Amino acid sequence: MRLSMARTLPLLGVCVLSLGLTQPTLGQSLVLQWAFDEESGDALDTGAVSPTANGTLGSGAVRSTDTPGGGPGGSIDLSATGSDSNVLGGDPLKVNSLEKFTLSTWIKMTGDNSLDQGGSNNVRLMSRQAGNSFFDGFTWNLNPPNDGEATTSSPDDFRMGMFIGGQNDFGFAFADADVEGQGGEWTFLAVSYDGTSAENNMKFFWGGEDTPVTQLGSTLTTSNDPGGLFNETPADFAIGYTTAAPTADVSIAGLQDDVRVYDDLLDLAALDAVRLENLPSVSVLLGDFNSDTVVDAADYTLWRDNDGADESVLNGAGDGSGTVDLGDYTAWAANYGAGQVALSSASVPEATTLSLACLTLAGVGGMRRRA
Repeated sequence: MRLSMARTLPLLGVCVLSLGLTQPTLGQSLVLQWAFDEESGDALDTGAVSPTANGTLGSGAVRSTDTPGGGPGGSIDLSATGSDSNVLGGDPLKVNSLEKFTLSTWIKMTGDNSLDQGGSNNVRLMSRQAGNSFFDGFTWNLNPPNDGEATTSSPDDFRMGMFIGGQNDFGFAFADADVEGQGGEWTFLAVSYDGTSAENNMKFFWGGEDTPVTQLGSTLTTSNDPGGLFNETPADFAIGYTTAAPTADVSIAGLQDDVRVYDDLLDLAALDAVRLENLPSVSVLLGDFNSDTVVDAADYTLWRDNDGADESVLNGAGDGSGTVDLGDYTAWAANYGAGQVALSSASVPEATTLSLACLTLAGVGGMRRRA
């Protein structure tokens, strides 16, 4: 008896899903974003969560057209000395209510951050930190490198730190690796905190104009037991400033751009997609064989249907070998999901074994049961 197509087609449907080609899971919110692309006035909050929290530029914060990748728009120059080189966003409830988060920004350091500039040597990349005993909230900092030889953070050598003011205590963690050799180039930075006191609750990340995002050092555990974020005491969300030390000059000696706050944990693929959004000069995304700016199932299909053909069919997004081959599949698999912000990496199909399994399943419809 021939197997019923009504029974065979659902199985084939499952196989098609396995082949592709499930899209990465979306769902995190871009809570707040300052892109600094306005010609004048406040830094407008273009995040997805209401109400908006526009940023007021201090008198020492100057707009600049120097941007990552040399693209359109602008950035903020915070290199002027004095405590007014900052951007203040008030005390927005949408930031206060965060439990876990990912923060990201671009910086371009043009000089060393001196001791008198940072006071405690904590240069505030992003902060919402109160001045009470547990320093309610958080502050993400630049600090001197791990080697202990330098007393300042410089364009060529710095590390990151994060302080968490919680319900139980004041906790912190410092990256156990430095960002080195950037030489004043635009650098993409990020940090994630899972909102708990568990082990391995914090990660730092970095990338560059030509460098994909990677994790910086180990996954860390905050000191003490902060007991999660606690934002009861009012404080400003800001860059180059903290309510805990309002008269100190704690901005970077340089420029800052694209400040973002997400209410969940972004993985490497998602963070690299954020990095690429600021690089209009990057025209080729490896694995994006159909040039639609997203590496997805359609690109896999194009690779599969042209295996062994001239590589020009992949529109310059392959591995450069000249022939469509496994190296191009590897490039596609490594970047699958790039071009869109995703919380977790999608399941990437194997190039051969899964395809063979599905072909076998497709042939089941022609089988006959013999007596």
